[in-house]
Amino acid sequence: FFRLTVHSLALRLPWSFARHSASILLRTTVSLQRLSTRSPKMTLENEAPPLTTSAEDQAAVAALKQDMASGLASTPDSKADVPAGLAALNSVEAIEIDDGTQKYVLIEAKDPVSQEWRQLVRGMVRAGYHVDAARPTVNYLKERGCIVDVLGGGRIRHDAAAKRIQVFGFSYGFGAANHECTKRLILEDPQYKDYSVEITSEEY
Repeated sequence: FFRLTVHSLALRLPWSFARHSASILLRTTVSLQRLSTRSPKMTLENEAPPLTTSAEDQAAVAALKQDMASGLASTPDSKADVPAGLAALNSVEAIEIDDGTQKYVLIEAKDPVSQEWRQLVRGMVRAGYHVDAARPTVNYLKERGCIVDVLGGGRIRHDAAAKRIQVFGFSYGFGAANHECTKRLILEDPQYKDYSVEITSEEY
């Protein structure tokens, strides 16, 4: 009986071992296939907080949208040589982003007197949510009579040392920004004229 049991074990062992090895090989192959489909990712020291969205974020986005839609925060002086809104619009940088991976928003602002408008890119590594990256510029321009709207958001990975920028992702609160527009605005800015700007397929 003992010899029979050992013999049976000897017959079963190779098949069990082969089946286990095949399972490991299959899992390894699937993992490698998943990695090969991802876009190249720059590794940076500065990374945005790994937050996505929350009830607090959604409430803040809704409040900012309502504020932007409520009209002018102040009445522009149409008798002035240069309207306050236009002066403010011309005073801000087109691109304000940090070095590192960050949430960003695409903002459109217009002076109601001259009807001149601009699109702006704002990114902040310390922004926990997209609304945090939008609020300072939105408030600044709105308080000076501009009509402001957040067109969407996403993420920017900025490697200043390598002069490389990757644009990708979306905003849960504002939706996805037009990354092609963001790329064009960055390349039009003289401080990024020597940069490589790429739109990647990363979702978030």
